[in-house]
Amino acid sequence: MIGQDLLEEFSNVYSDSSLSVFNAAYRHTRWKLRTYSRKILFPTVNKFPALYRYYFKLRRILSPDKYTDADPLKIVWVDPKRIEKTCNDGFGRPLQRGAVKSGDWDQDTGQFMSRDVPAQIKSCFENNDDIEEKLCSKVNKLSADIVQNGFLTQRRLLEERGAVIKSKNNDPVPTILNEITVNIGRDGEFLWRTYGQHRLAIARMLNIQKVPVLVCVRHKKWQDIRNQTQHAKEYEKLIHDTSVDVDHPDLQDLLGESENQSCEQR
Repeated sequence: MIGQDLLEEFSNVYSDSSLSVFNAAYRHTRWKLRTYSRKILFPTVNKFPALYRYYFKLRRILSPDKYTDADPLKIVWVDPKRIEKTCNDGFGRPLQRGAVKSGDWDQDTGQFMSRDVPAQIKSCFENNDDIEEKLCSKVNKLSADIVQNGFLTQRRLLEERGAVIKSKNNDPVPTILNEITVNIGRDGEFLWRTYGQHRLAIARMLNIQKVPVLVCVRHKKWQDIRNQTQHAKEYEKLIHDTSVDVDHPDLQDLLGESENQSCEQR
């Protein structure tokens, strides 16, 4: 019967030995709802990013100690060589953007360039290895684009190339959130978290000076430094009387430097 066949299909595709057919059907329905919701949510966030900011501000009002004061869509320009490590924060999905977390999660790290994809990209550059034809083709095209046009933000690309950029976004986030995403550890260290690993690896190999990143989670100790910086009455006093790294990219929005770059980084 059709109904029985459909349930068996759910069980085969979405289930495993520990799940019932009904649990498999539930997972299938949840996946469908998530897919349809993204079709509505993603274009809305891309077109009206202020809505996302309002949502984030509401969460901060309700839980001020659990969320940062920083704009969740704030682009931070970072030397890609500063993003040496990855972060296995264990916070799962969806990403807890803007969250402030204490604990030792920032100590569970790995080397970014040792990941499979960055390592293969490095090999393509250094040894001209054709490890994977499809990957090398993507690397060559993206490298040529960056060299010719500079390292553009996703928002800039969305404005200039629209549908093309949307079609290339394979990550489960709106295009404007598909920047290289990092966490910041207790000492201000940038830790790659997700998205944009091809772009980051290529930027490192091309010696790009700065790349745009979005910050996902900040360590409580680093947020304390942001708070200290924000409440400093005089910039000169902050420099001389504290150990705060006033040149840190994540503090520039508090020290009067505009977030918006006059030109994209090359």
